[in-house]
Amino acid sequence: MNLAHLSLLSAAWILVELLVLYVEAADKPVPALFIFGDSFVDSGNNNVLETLAKANFPPYGGDFDYRRPTGRFANGRLIPDFFASFLGLPFQPPYATAGDDVLSGVNFASAGSGLVNSTGYIFGEHIPIPQQVENFRTVKDKLMKLVGVKSASDIVSKAIYYITVGSNDISNNYYVLPGTPIQQQYTPAQFQDLLVSIYSQQLQALYSLGARKIVVKGLIPLGCTPVTLLEYDVQPGDCVKYLNEAAKSYNAAIESLLSQLRSSLLGVQIVYSKAYDVIYDIIQNPKNYGFTVSNKACCSGVGKNGAVLFCLQNVPYCKNPREYVYWDEFHPSSAIYELLANRFWSGSQDYSFPINVKALAYS
Repeated sequence: MNLAHLSLLSAAWILVELLVLYVEAADKPVPALFIFGDSFVDSGNNNVLETLAKANFPPYGGDFDYRRPTGRFANGRLIPDFFASFLGLPFQPPYATAGDDVLSGVNFASAGSGLVNSTGYIFGEHIPIPQQVENFRTVKDKLMKLVGVKSASDIVSKAIYYITVGSNDISNNYYVLPGTPIQQQYTPAQFQDLLVSIYSQQLQALYSLGARKIVVKGLIPLGCTPVTLLEYDVQPGDCVKYLNEAAKSYNAAIESLLSQLRSSLLGVQIVYSKAYDVIYDIIQNPKNYGFTVSNKACCSGVGKNGAVLFCLQNVPYCKNPREYVYWDEFHPSSAIYELLANRFWSGSQDYSFPINVKALAYS
């Protein structure tokens, strides 16, 4: 058998494997999960970018299923990873390295990014939400080539789209330093209006591409993260009020936007997952939820609030991350993500509105 025959045989096996994956996915109520956002959901896209916002080194990933760092900004799973398990799907590969592995979904998220293109400039390269949506357009084209137009459209329409964005726009762009150019250009209210406008455009773009089942996660209390507590020298038990107020105002504006889109986009189902109140209550009453430390990072754990050093390679980290609300200086631990994922998946309207994610999946 010559090399040409071997190449044809290999191509045939790849095609068979793709068809098997498609048949398996077609039997599921949700065949795919597509993920958009920032470091709260990035699974490795920033690994290939020139940026300071990377998590592809230990101790990140020490409690993940693969027991190694992948680029996730956590010690283990993120919320979409738990959703994937609930749905019987594999973990979604990063867009940067997915290749043809797109039948069960793709993760487009990029740490440091936001709705505004300039968000993330302090870290280096990043992929803002508008570009992430364009990347999804490319993936949809690839799906059509792999399984045909009708089957690709079926995957796209039945898939769940999980989006979390806005934290960096507020914390690491508008309020990153006093007197920034964007502060001179916009008042806080005008900047929020800009964010909501861009968010609306991108959700409608996803809808035009076939998305019908969308989950939008609200912001957590941005004024309570270990690095914020350190930066503003906040007293124990307190948070930075104006950052929390900015997050709450943004969340309310996004909730209003989603209500409008439910009315105007025929056939769309949009679930709003409420993270703020849950996280704030955990921070104030950690023992009620099985946590012991709510104002200090597990990694690096150095200095006040454990945030004097960022979570870099070979820095110290706590022995039991499950006791900590925060894994690093900004991101929650995987124990928090698991708690949120369960509440968003099967909880009441206190956590997901108007229905939970499980009901969305099986609708």
